[in-house]
Amino acid sequence: MEEKRSFGRREMAAWLEDLARQFQSGTFQAGEKSYRVPETLKAKLELKAKGEMLALKLSVLWPKRPEMAAARPSGPGPGQPLQAAPQPARSFKELKKRLAAVFEELQRAAAHGTLPPGARVEEFLALSRESARFAEPEWESEMQEFLDHAENLQRAHSQGHLELFAHELRDLRTRMRTCHEEYA
Repeated sequence: MEEKRSFGRREMAAWLEDLARQFQSGTFQAGEKSYRVPETLKAKLELKAKGEMLALKLSVLWPKRPEMAAARPSGPGPGQPLQAAPQPARSFKELKKRLAAVFEELQRAAAHGTLPPGARVEEFLALSRESARFAEPEWESEMQEFLDHAENLQRAHSQGHLELFAHELRDLRTRMRTCHEEYA
């Protein structure tokens, strides 16, 4: 949603006050859609001089589904080893790049007839799980199927089954292409 129009100073103030009330209530209305607003937000206020004009930009970021971000485990579960987790992506675009880079590395190893280091497989699984928090509600079944294949990939790796590992990589590649074509 992008809205560009001219405002009077008082009209702008009223519009910002309405926006503030929506944030305080925990619900943000944009057109026909309504979004829940969590207690914690990320925001950026930027003032730029453009020629004879000033541009004030306000960016406010929060997950579309705040309950998904809150429900994610913050550490390893019972029986899982402690290890340094990759830093969370700052944006979906960054996440997709990191996921693609690790995926390519896994494919190269399998193409050379070897299993990659376990840490790279774990990183792929962690990035895949992180991508689920960016998923639209209508992607839920496809996302779950993708995560199931990512977990099968990790299982094949931990059991040392190169052929099954390569098979899961092919399935994941197909899921990634399908998702990109249908939802990009």
